[in-house]
Amino acid sequence: MADIKAIILDIDGVIVGKKHGINSPMPNKKVAEILKKINEQGISVSLCGSRPSFAIKKIIEYIGLDSMHVTNGGSIVFNPIAGMIIREELMDKELLKKLVVLCDKHDIYLELHTKDQYYYMKKSKVSDVTAKREQIITEKVILVDNLEEAISKSVVQCKLIAKDDKEKERVTDIFMNANLDLSLNWTFNPKTLPIKIGDVLTQGISKTQGLLDIADYLGVSTENMLGVGDCINDWNFMKLCKYKAAMGNATEELKKEVLNANGYIGKTVDEDGIIGILDYFLK
Repeated sequence: MADIKAIILDIDGVIVGKKHGINSPMPNKKVAEILKKINEQGISVSLCGSRPSFAIKKIIEYIGLDSMHVTNGGSIVFNPIAGMIIREELMDKELLKKLVVLCDKHDIYLELHTKDQYYYMKKSKVSDVTAKREQIITEKVILVDNLEEAISKSVVQCKLIAKDDKEKERVTDIFMNANLDLSLNWTFNPKTLPIKIGDVLTQGISKTQGLLDIADYLGVSTENMLGVGDCINDWNFMKLCKYKAAMGNATEELKKEVLNANGYIGKTVDEDGIIGILDYFLK
C-alpha cells in the first residue's frame, strides 16, 4: 500500500462520464460511496477542475466530500460543506474590459464566470454551443446586451469557446498577439467534443497552484499525494504528485507521461476505472 495522505482527482473523464443517469451529470453511485468512505477514513479526497465553483459544488455535495476542492481552474479553492475558502482570486477589471473588446472585435465566444452562482455571455453570441455548455455547467447562462454588468461583478474566470481545433488555433493566435497579462489554457469535456474550452485566468492561477494550496492547508507533502487525470493538461498538477494514474480513456499523451513516471493506467470512466485505480494504490 502506497503512503498516500491526499488524492487529487480531475472530474470530467475521471469520475463523471458520458452515461446520462449513470455517471453523468453526477458520478456513479458506487464511485461516490467509495470516494466518501476514503475521505472519511482520513485520506483527503479533492476534486480539481476548471468548471465553476457552483457546478462542482453540486458534485461535492452529492458525494458528501467534506474536504478542500479546486474549482474555476484554480481561482477558487474551497470546502462548501464546511463553508471554508482558502483561495478566491478575482480578475482585474481593466484586463477584463480589454478581453471583452478583443473578443468582440474577433467574434470569439466568451463567457464570464463570477464567484457566485452566475455566468454571463452576450446575447448576440448565442449558438448551438450554448445549450451544450449549459448542460455541462448545469445552470442557465445569463444573457446580456453587453458584458459591462458582468465585469462589475466578482469575475474569477473567463472561458473562450472554440468549435474545433482549427478555431482553437485562431483564438489562441489572437489571444497571444494581444499580449494581455492573463493566462490561457485549453481543455475539453468528453461529452462536447470537438468543442475546446480555453480557460482564461489571472497569471499564476492554475489547478497546479490549487493542488499546492491544498497540500499547504493539509500540511501534506506532494510525496504523499495521488493525482488522477484524463488529458495532457492534467499532467501539470499530476506531475507534482509522487503517485500518478491516468484513466483508460485518457489521451495517449497523458498515458505516455504517466507510464514514463512509473504510474498506473486504469480502466475507462464508463467502466468506473477510478475504483480500480484506488484499489491499486490503497490496497
